[in-house]
Amino acid sequence: MIILSLANRTLILTTTASGYSQTKDTGLDEDSPTIHVGRLEDDSFLQIIPSGFRHIRKDKTARTMKFEGRIIKGTTRGRQMVIALAGGDIIYYELDQTGALSEVTQASLDCDVVAFDFSPVEKGRVRSSFLAVAFSDFTTRIF
Repeated sequence: MIILSLANRTLILTTTASGYSQTKDTGLDEDSPTIHVGRLEDDSFLQIIPSGFRHIRKDKTARTMKFEGRIIKGTTRGRQMVIALAGGDIIYYELDQTGALSEVTQASLDCDVVAFDFSPVEKGRVRSSFLAVAFSDFTTRIF
């Protein structure tokens, strides 16, 4: 699957014998640009868009979460997800025992996030230990 994020929508393509074709049955939101798409450890997909996120389970059921603020960054690793809102708020989620994404914590950081990433998940652990965050004021913090 190839996911192309355009200014106002998302195209999902699959390979065919003769090239590529647009796919409509993925559960992803095609009417918004995509910030991030990731596969979580339970083989569900997570699509982060400027207005929220969409969690698509293996059985194609989906849960959409909308936000008042605009999401500017997002990433996933294993069972974890983090999003950054314009203005410097970050919100951290994890898959719970039922396979749903649950908010764990949030922080107001008073500066826009320009990049972030989770550290690798160490062998024998279920989650990343650190999140590195780079800000628009040229500082970096480790959480």
